[in-house]
Amino acid sequence: MPDSLVAGAPVLREEEQPEQLFRNMANSAPVLLWMAGTDGLCSFFNETWLSFTGRSLDQERGVGWAEGVHPEDFETCMDTYMQSFRVRAAFEMIYRLRRHDGTYRWILDRGVPRYLPDGQFAGYIGSCADITDARTQRERLRQVVECSPSATLLVSAEGCIVLVNAQAEHIFGYAREELLGQPVEVLASDVAAPGQGGFGTEFLLQAKAHPLGSGMEISLRRKDGGEFPAEVAVSAIDTGEGPMVLAAIMDISERRERMARIEAALREKDLMLGEIHHRVKNNLQIIHSLLEMQSRRIEDPVVREALEGSRNRVRSMSLIHQTLYQSQDFEQVDFRSFLELLLPMLMESSGAESGQIRLDIEAAQVTIPIDIAIPCGLIVNELVTNALKHAFPRGSGGTIRVSLGPDADGRTVLCVADDGVPLADDVSGYEKKSLGLKLVNLLADQIGGSLQISRSAPKQFIVRFQRGKV
Repeated sequence: MPDSLVAGAPVLREEEQPEQLFRNMANSAPVLLWMAGTDGLCSFFNETWLSFTGRSLDQERGVGWAEGVHPEDFETCMDTYMQSFRVRAAFEMIYRLRRHDGTYRWILDRGVPRYLPDGQFAGYIGSCADITDARTQRERLRQVVECSPSATLLVSAEGCIVLVNAQAEHIFGYAREELLGQPVEVLASDVAAPGQGGFGTEFLLQAKAHPLGSGMEISLRRKDGGEFPAEVAVSAIDTGEGPMVLAAIMDISERRERMARIEAALREKDLMLGEIHHRVKNNLQIIHSLLEMQSRRIEDPVVREALEGSRNRVRSMSLIHQTLYQSQDFEQVDFRSFLELLLPMLMESSGAESGQIRLDIEAAQVTIPIDIAIPCGLIVNELVTNALKHAFPRGSGGTIRVSLGPDADGRTVLCVADDGVPLADDVSGYEKKSLGLKLVNLLADQIGGSLQISRSAPKQFIVRFQRGKV
């Protein structure tokens, strides 16, 4: 018997309730009321009770309460009823009671002892509430909870576990009978989740609705004392028996272990890629140095210029690998960082006088895949080298601008422009004479792009392509 029904049970003394006044009050009550004597037989039922059963007071007296109880509930109810008479304590029982139309309704019946003015025990008075709708809702909820793939608990506002599904038994190692009625803190870990208190009544009642997958994680404890990380989904529901909290719990131990393995593999991959790019860069630098040594031994200016062009192309590829090696992303190249390394080197190797030619870079926060970055780097190398050689005669100055960004159609646009000497009207002839422009066309085709040349000031070389990320 719940302590609350015994400790605070009201005591009725008959001199305080004149019979007629009592009957009038009882008959106007919306709940079913009954009264029994010391022999256990009921002597009074209010109008609400009589309306419920469809029987008269004379028919109900003496046998009414037992007459309508469902046969499956009768023995348990009588045991509770008679035991209460022996100890003269308040009691509570739930049973099915037949209504006037022959159907049964679930009844919550609470009885308290009553006494005569001299303190002599006089029997019981009880009140009954129809809880069929609440039980139906609870049963539907139980069926839904039982089918849930996650461990699911229904927790009352007082923090007691009132519903447990089979998955919760499996995860926590308890039989559901061991959990029902227990405070939810029995499942709490000794270690609180970062930024949150332990798993308990306060945690559940204060948490807002969170679906599984929203990232609310906490540490919980099994029956054997083992602790495990769990993701908890919380939602407040009205069960018809007051507000409660539905908590869906998923053991994420395997997910944590899987993520740890993936992260370790990614770190290993990054280290390996970093080493690859480092070695490629070093090998390209060796080739660059060999070409430089060879060019020093060549006296023919045409051959020396050809070697210088090849040396610059190798250096351009080496710088792309250096940029990748220094970054945290071995798939995407920070193209602006690459340009900031390449362009000053091209300026220095061209012999251009300091301060005469200005370099502008417009490629803020732009990254592209390495298979696109290397051809783009070589395109920039060729076009900027050509501009430094041909656009600014000795003694003249100007600006070379390199930009990379998206256009209105979502394509990626690489543009090298300068305000130096315009191109001749016969652009096709110019392309045929220039090895650099032939390479640019080949590289543009390699990345699925196209080359557009504008002769007007400033003259522009524009490559548009679909691949890459901006």
